[in-house]
Amino acid sequence: MAQEAKVRAFFGNLYLSYRLLVKAGALLSVNGLVVMAGEPKAVEGACKALSGCEEVDLPGRAAGPGFIDSHLHLTGLGLQLNTLDLRGVRSIAELRDKVRVFLQERNPPVLIARGWDHERMAERRFVTRFDVDDLVPDRPAVLVRICGHVGTLNTYAMRQLGIDRLRSSPDVVVDERGELTGVVREDVLLKALRALEPPPEQYMSYVADAARLLLSQGVTTVGFMNVPLRLLTGLLSEARRMMLR
Repeated sequence: MAQEAKVRAFFGNLYLSYRLLVKAGALLSVNGLVVMAGEPKAVEGACKALSGCEEVDLPGRAAGPGFIDSHLHLTGLGLQLNTLDLRGVRSIAELRDKVRVFLQERNPPVLIARGWDHERMAERRFVTRFDVDDLVPDRPAVLVRICGHVGTLNTYAMRQLGIDRLRSSPDVVVDERGELTGVVREDVLLKALRALEPPPEQYMSYVADAARLLLSQGVTTVGFMNVPLRLLTGLLSEARRMMLR
């Protein structure tokens, strides 16, 4: 059964264009799409012809076209919104608290965190897998230092990625006993981040999060840069539902 169309009429100081300043006193939308703009009486007449509509008055306010961001990495923004922010943590204990809360609130299939800085933490040392293994024993986790060149993998991620085979690499840090600490650098970190990328369906939910944020800020059209091919089909099918062009 088809859903009933949502028809709304807006009245107020409405800008239809900025470059060529075009204004209208009213506009009519159907399911969120503008279908008519003009004088209030004309829009009121269209409402009556459609057996009524929801009226929205904007006294003393103005409305206009949505903003356009011509260069935006939408997947990157979505991933950032779903990444644990560790900037400003002052101790391992505080970092652990943030990880614990994030897991409880988000329950992500892969924990990705960024921003810890050992030079600002009480312990003055790198975060290791032993600091987080008990909190994240059942899924991969990667906690990237603020510089982006160093990160920490939990034991689950190390086993999944076969880090033990790379222990002779200068980008894999071991302790004085030769035991893997979970700390990796440069190429090994980049490969780990690529290998731990969310599956397409998870990425699509991240893109939807990014779209909601943009719409809340008045951005309605974006130039989506570097669209991964594995997301293209899902993006095309979801684009209309997200109301972001």
